[in-house]
Amino acid sequence: MQITGEGDEKQIIFRSGNKYVGNLLANKPHSWGTYWIARPSTTAGKPGSKKPAQSWRLQYEGDWFQGKRHGKGTLYYRSGECYKGDFVLDRCHGMGQYTYANGDVHYGEWYNGRKQGKGVLVTKGRRCNVFKGFWSEDAREGLGTIFWTDSMYKYVGEWVRDQVRCGEVKPARAQELVDALSGLPEGILNEVLDDNPKLKQIFEQENARPGIVVASGGQQQNGLGLSIQVADQMLLPQIELATPNKILFDKWSDVRRERASLESPKSSRAAQRNCGTLGDVSLAKLKNAFTGLSDSGNSVYPEQLRQLCVDAGIPTASALGLELLDRLLNGCARDKRLQFEDFMSTVASFCNIN
Repeated sequence: MQITGEGDEKQIIFRSGNKYVGNLLANKPHSWGTYWIARPSTTAGKPGSKKPAQSWRLQYEGDWFQGKRHGKGTLYYRSGECYKGDFVLDRCHGMGQYTYANGDVHYGEWYNGRKQGKGVLVTKGRRCNVFKGFWSEDAREGLGTIFWTDSMYKYVGEWVRDQVRCGEVKPARAQELVDALSGLPEGILNEVLDDNPKLKQIFEQENARPGIVVASGGQQQNGLGLSIQVADQMLLPQIELATPNKILFDKWSDVRRERASLESPKSSRAAQRNCGTLGDVSLAKLKNAFTGLSDSGNSVYPEQLRQLCVDAGIPTASALGLELLDRLLNGCARDKRLQFEDFMSTVASFCNIN
């Protein structure tokens, strides 16, 4: 290892030929700097020289902490893809943007180097599809919605190991698409809109240009500070079941039962625990409690909803119970009753992670 330079322009040449340029602390990359991968040059050096001139490919630029990528930075892959966002001890961790070689963009939560949690995927091209939902270990897992911008339809459903298992196709309003992208930081949103004329046209028609996402504590996510916090506002589109809800309700329950079973991969079981949706047992208990409290099996009164949650084993004093009770009360129709169809739609799409 060879160290040269002074101040902010110190340089380390490693035995592999790779190099680091930036700040050092105890001879380790620290604060801010760039890391370059050595590659042989396609052109020779000086005339008569047998050794080709050395060249490098930029791999990373951003914050460092005692020799590790830590803070805000951008990681460039040989394939042409890149990740821009939060790092923790050399891993993509926090909020980040991943740009694929074909121009597709994913923005969302990362954990230990993988997509984990809520995110948005925008595919570039004539169709320009937008997906917003949950990921687990780089695969779509749980609730999600796909918007097809060319036809303005959407598919709302449930994914298992990146494969859709159940859901329905229905018309999408332009404002729903705008809302689905409203959690993107302004810089990323502008890039997406500039690369996708159809999306840009929809935004202009709706006259909506969301601003920068502010994380808890009042810190902006698109700065280059060392603070790493996950954005508070990344709400998922509300699922509305329009086709026979009894059938879809049972399918949603079946998917969650399968995901939570011991035969499922560990990542799927963890996703079911952490995605904030109700499991198949809770869905069955709520359905039975509704049937027991309803005189005709089709509706219940608002004053019965608290007892419905208790009968289903969901304490109304808990955060989960209070939020579910509030959603059910909002679903009551003008006649002050909660219809069975609205009840099933609410509990099937209930998610207590905002």
